Amino acid sequence: MYGDGGGSLFVDTLDATKITWTGQFTLQVSGFAYNNGLLYTAVKTVVDPVSKIVIEQLPPNDFLSDAGVAVSADDNRIYYITWDAQHNKRILDFDLNSYVEAPLFDTGVLPGGADHFIACSNHTVAFNLFGSGVTKNIVLVRGLK
Repeated sequence: MYGDGGGSLFVDTLDATKITWTGQFTLQVSGFAYNNGLLYTAVKTVVDPVSKIVIEQLPPNDFLSDAGVAVSADDNRIYYITWDAQHNKRILDFDLNSYVEAPLFDTGVLPGGADHFIACSNHTVAFNLFGSGVTKNIVLVRGLK
């Protein structure tokens, strides 16, 4: 599975003798995680890449930037990181099976953008801060959900 950078997601299969193109569908994807045979996109869409169907559209939030998604099968959670124009970061937290949202975690103002968002198990996520004014590069958020 790969994106072309232009909003399209490609799903390919690889076997011992050839690569076969199996489909393409348009989906705004700035990042995604793959778990349990599903794609969890940074724009809060859950996709079955084999059937090429949207399984779930998670609720939008009032923040401006969708920066990343991380999935923890151990915690049964889907985590998203978003931020607003003032650089307040929020961690959104959804059940992996029911898609029910847990209370969000608001970090407050952290300078710069956020990337390399990962789930670390034990209801912990980590991300990198980048940009001007950044004094702390790695942020750990523990005790989610």
